Amino acid sequence: MITGYVHTVDHMVKFDFDATAYFEQASLEEVINLAQGHWGADCDAGHPIAAYFIKQEEPQFLTFASYLAMEEDLEYEVVIVEKEALAWLLSKLNLELEILNLGLIEILNRGEKSDEENLRLLAKNLQISLTLLKKVSAPTTPPMKS
Repeated sequence: MITGYVHTVDHMVKFDFDATAYFEQASLEEVINLAQGHWGADCDAGHPIAAYFIKQEEPQFLTFASYLAMEEDLEYEVVIVEKEALAWLLSKLNLELEILNLGLIEILNRGEKSDEENLRLLAKNLQISLTLLKKVSAPTTPPMKS
């Protein structure tokens, strides 16, 4: 489970939710964007997680959207528990890397490619793996509140 928290700046609407469904359907780029935003953001417009759950007609988020519609220019914050999100993301990356490696092993075992082509595929696989791991393991610094 990936725990999330939502609250309006006036704290009239606040609740916890399970953000896992959002993460399951999000692209890796969308998840990395959340990570680079320190897993949370003050919003005065649509937040991708809030928008997803509103579209899914999640009751808490529908109440939240109704309240936002009544209050002009009301800001809110969506925060994801970083430790849970990183654990989920690392498990997904490990699975994707295993799939990439199995695909490469299958190609190598078929012997359909020349050694040079196999080495090129291996290098590309390693480059993708390293890029993903660097993005996920980069240290995050919480944003400063003004």
